[in-house]
Amino acid sequence: MKRSVCYLKELIVILTCVTLCIFNGQKVLAQNFPVRSTVQLLPPHPLNLSGYSDLSANGIQATLILNEAGRLQYPVKLRITIEGQDVFMQTKSTYQPPPIFLDGNIPVTLLGSDLAGYFNPRNFNISGGSAELVRRGGN
Repeated sequence: MKRSVCYLKELIVILTCVTLCIFNGQKVLAQNFPVRSTVQLLPPHPLNLSGYSDLSANGIQATLILNEAGRLQYPVKLRITIEGQDVFMQTKSTYQPPPIFLDGNIPVTLLGSDLAGYFNPRNFNISGGSAELVRRGGN
């Protein structure tokens, strides 16, 4: 009997520690980013990456807003992630385009032509079964 009571106490202590770690972990992981983005994909949808940065089509539109009213000329670097059934793509950390400067609470709208470098397959880390296909043709 003593052994089962001791075991039960140990189990309660372990579960309490795990619960506290989970709840504390949520607080630690929560981040408040100063920039909000809204992205729209505009029809007709292109069949390859280069179609999103085409000067004549502008198949994508991104609006960025700096949430800090008093800040001026806040430099921003974008990271684009595209995930599909058989491919995962994310902007390379080594890709260093010129920064986009934002002023507090003033929206800045970027079109596909403004984001052309971001949609160059050479500027993506690409993984998955379709990775080689994307690298060859941008599809």
